[in-house]
Amino acid sequence: MSAVHAIAGIARADLLERLRRRSTLVLLASTLLCGWWVHTGALGVEVGGWRGVYDSAWVGMMMTLIVTTLLGLVGFYLVKDPIARDRQTGVGQIVAATPVSTASYLAGKWLSSTGVLLLVLGVLGVAAMAMQLLHGEAPLQPVVLAAPLLLVAVPALALVAAMALLFETVPVLRGGGGNVAWFFLFLFGLWAGFELLAPRAPGLDPIGAGIFMPSLRATVAALDPGYQGGFTIGGGDNASTLRTFTWPGIEWTGRIVLARVAVLLLAAAIAVVPSLWFDRFDAPPAPARRRPAGWVRGQEALARLTGRLGLVGAELRMMLAGQPAWWVLGFLGVALAGIVNPEALVAAWLWPLAAWSALGCRAERDGTLPL
Repeated sequence: MSAVHAIAGIARADLLERLRRRSTLVLLASTLLCGWWVHTGALGVEVGGWRGVYDSAWVGMMMTLIVTTLLGLVGFYLVKDPIARDRQTGVGQIVAATPVSTASYLAGKWLSSTGVLLLVLGVLGVAAMAMQLLHGEAPLQPVVLAAPLLLVAVPALALVAAMALLFETVPVLRGGGGNVAWFFLFLFGLWAGFELLAPRAPGLDPIGAGIFMPSLRATVAALDPGYQGGFTIGGGDNASTLRTFTWPGIEWTGRIVLARVAVLLLAAAIAVVPSLWFDRFDAPPAPARRRPAGWVRGQEALARLTGRLGLVGAELRMMLAGQPAWWVLGFLGVALAGIVNPEALVAAWLWPLAAWSALGCRAERDGTLPL
C-alpha cells in the first residue's frame, strides 16, 4: 500500500466515523445559528462605527474573520480526539500491527480533522451567500465572496487541526492542561497576528486580519477624519446602527497567495512532525516497582474522588436524558453567545434552572431515596 493510499484511507474512514456522530449534527446546527447571528448583525466586523455595504467583498471578508477567530478557538476542542478515540476503541493497536507508517497515520488524522472544520466552513459559506441575497444591498459575486474563505480560512483551519493533533501526541498537553494552554496560546496568536505579523508579513497572519485591516482602515479614514483606528471582530452594535461604506476588497497578489500556501505547508509539517516521538500505541508497560505508602494513600484518595465524580456524571446524564433536542441546542447556542458577548452569559446561567430544580427531589420522586 502506497503512502498516499494509506493516508487517504485513514482520512476517509475517520471522517465517515465522525460524520455518523450525533455531535456532528449539533455542530452543524450551531453553525447555522452562528450564520443567523451574522445575518442579524449580532456577529460581524466593525471599523470604528462603520460597516461595509453587504456586497460579496465585504460579506466574504466578514465571514472569513468570524470563522478564523471563533472556529479557530472552538474548532480545536471539536477535533482534539482522534488518537484518544483509537486508544479507547483498540483501533490503535490494530494500526500498530499494520505496515502503515506513523507519518501516514498522523497525516490521515490531520486531513480528517481538517475535513470536519472545512465542512463547517462550507456551511457558513453557503449561509454567507444566502445572507447577502437576503440583505439585497449588492449583487452576488460567488468568486469574490469565496476567495477569502478559500485563501485565508482554509489554511487557518488546517493549522488549528494540526495543533490539535500535536497536542494529542504530547503527554503533558493531552488532557485538560492542553485545553487551557490552547486558550491562552490562541489569544497570544491573535495578539501576535495583529501587532507583529500584520505590519510586516500580513499574509502570514494565521487568522488573516492583517490582510484586510490596512485596506479597511484606509477606506474609513478617507471618509471619516475623526476615525481613531478602531477595528472589532465579533459582537458589537447592531449592523443597522452603523454607518456604511463601500469597500473595494482585496487584490489577491501572488505574494499573499504564496504566504497562505506557506501557512498550509506549516500546518502539514506540524501534523507529521510528532511521528518523531509518537509511541504508535505500542509503548512498553512501565516496570513494576514498590510504591511508597504516601503514594498508595494518594491513589486511594484519588479512587474515592473518582467515585464521587462518577456520581456527578450519572446525575448529569439523568438530567440531560429527559430534555428535548431543542433544549440542548438552545443551551449550546446561548453558551456560544456568551463566548462572544459576556452579557449573554446571564442567559446561559438561567437556561438550565428548570433542570437544576429537579436535582433535590428526584430521589424522593422516583422512589430511590431508601437506596
